[in-house]
Amino acid sequence: MARIDLDVNGKVHTIDADPDMPLLYALRGPDLLRVKWFLNVAGCRGPVVVHVVQHLAHPPVELTAWPDQDHSSRLVFITRNIPEGQVRNLIAAVRALAGASGNKPA
Repeated sequence: MARIDLDVNGKVHTIDADPDMPLLYALRGPDLLRVKWFLNVAGCRGPVVVHVVQHLAHPPVELTAWPDQDHSSRLVFITRNIPEGQVRNLIAAVRALAGASGNKPA
């Protein structure tokens, strides 16, 4: 664990978290009930799905087929008291920071 200080609009918020923990988990972990990744992986007939329930990550599972015609990789959040806009804004901010630093966004 590490102490992480976040300056948000001039106010410092301190959290104790693993430095490798995704920011959304560190900030809103109890309200982040489940995250699912549907990944389009070359050579697989269906998506490879990764489930994270609260703080437990389950091993990836290859499904036998896609549920619909959309074969794009996607991320699904199931939350409590976290508006969709806040999640989208956080992801956009992280992508912007990664781009500004010269790192390629994930």
